[in-house]
Amino acid sequence: MKRLVTFLFLFAIGFSMFAQKGTPAQKPQKMNITVKLRNYPDSLNVLQLGYYFGTTKYRLDTAIKDKKGNFVFTRDSQPHRGMFFIYSQTNNLITDLIIDKEPSFSIDLDVKNPYEGYIIKGSEENQLMFDSYSQRGKLVQEGEKIGEQIKAKGDDTTGRAAMYAQLESLRLQFENLNDSFLSQHPDNLVSAIMRLSKQVDVPEAPALITDSVQKNQWRYEYFRNHYFDNIDFQDPRLVYTSTFDDGQRFNYYLDKMIPPFPDSLYVAIVDIIERARGNKPTFQYLLSTLSNKYGSSEVMGHDVVWVRLAEKYYLSGDADWISPAIKENFQKQVNRIKPTMLGAKFPEVYFVDTTVDQPHENIVSIYSGKRRYTVIIFWEPSCGHCQKELPKLKTEYEQFGKELNFEVFAICMDSDIAKWKKYIRDNEHPWISLYGYKATRTDWKDLYDIVSTPTVFVLDENKNVIARRIGVEQIPDYLKYWTNTHPLNGVKK
Repeated sequence: MKRLVTFLFLFAIGFSMFAQKGTPAQKPQKMNITVKLRNYPDSLNVLQLGYYFGTTKYRLDTAIKDKKGNFVFTRDSQPHRGMFFIYSQTNNLITDLIIDKEPSFSIDLDVKNPYEGYIIKGSEENQLMFDSYSQRGKLVQEGEKIGEQIKAKGDDTTGRAAMYAQLESLRLQFENLNDSFLSQHPDNLVSAIMRLSKQVDVPEAPALITDSVQKNQWRYEYFRNHYFDNIDFQDPRLVYTSTFDDGQRFNYYLDKMIPPFPDSLYVAIVDIIERARGNKPTFQYLLSTLSNKYGSSEVMGHDVVWVRLAEKYYLSGDADWISPAIKENFQKQVNRIKPTMLGAKFPEVYFVDTTVDQPHENIVSIYSGKRRYTVIIFWEPSCGHCQKELPKLKTEYEQFGKELNFEVFAICMDSDIAKWKKYIRDNEHPWISLYGYKATRTDWKDLYDIVSTPTVFVLDENKNVIARRIGVEQIPDYLKYWTNTHPLNGVKK
């Protein structure tokens, strides 16, 4: 599943993000950016312009040095509004640039120190950004020097308190610079990025809550509920910055703050995506990125999240940027995964029990187990991994089968019936052994989404899937957990 879902993700996001359907209508403006670089090696005569889209960087254009030593990037219209960057012929980042309300400007800077001695004409927004970067950069450099001094002192504490006081002073100056910029230039993209980067200010718990554990819980829930307060999901520029999704923001929220159950994750993801509805680039990025996160995951239950997202957005037509062919591929993948995902009723198929010879072979339903749980393993005698896992399963079955109330159906996927019979008899398999090439359905491999061996499913008393692609060694502990959390008629047995 992982490879196909990633393939779908690339097509769902990669060839449509340039269209910008649904963004606010603007009069097209010609883009003309002239860049002059000092201390740029004479041997390099190419400069590149790129842009951010979430966690990924893309190349937009290249420019050749002209006779005046300038690099000029021109387009009939700017591609979008956001943060761009210029990087060298050898792919080294030189600096960021804003292309927002002023898509035509010139910039003259020193490659070795871009934020000192720069000359910008025709772009107030870039002038403000470079000035801000320069001021904050100086404070950072001062802080790094003091940090090195503290480190060099080792165990010597002389003057350390004063140095820490200097660091605190620098931190306050840094915050004051940010606050001043935000108040004076609220519409500048740098301000939007600053707001995006601000941590949630969590207040103290109400005085009525006196228990320390409950106080911490209140503060945790407040942080979770206000986690996205500083993100303007309706600003179409932000997804085109490196800060909107730094690879941690959304992953941390979903991995650390949301219970790891399909229903909880699905609700949280839909909440995030819907915040961007009406802002198509961001809506599209979040849908594609978050659905791919769970579609390419090996974590049990994440396939449920992916299927539900695919049905809600891609198959419903909500993701109107994908082609009919890609939509068809999504449908095929959903059809493949859905029958055996967690919570689904495992499709019933009848196989032949060939532990006895013809004409007395028995037709056996995989629903026919008499115990509460059914463990189904698809395997092959020639599979090296199967040869390692089946002895473990045999030990577990003999030790815990009755105690944990589970039956095993082992379905062979090898066409050589004689080899299979010999293997199960030589190894004295104690469970129900079935031959896959004699079944009431010929498409059962696709029905059960079997792409490798061994593949294990665990069913409950209603033949619903409670575990899929689980490791053999995990079965006993998982069944103990399930029995304790899902009493049968109120009795844990």
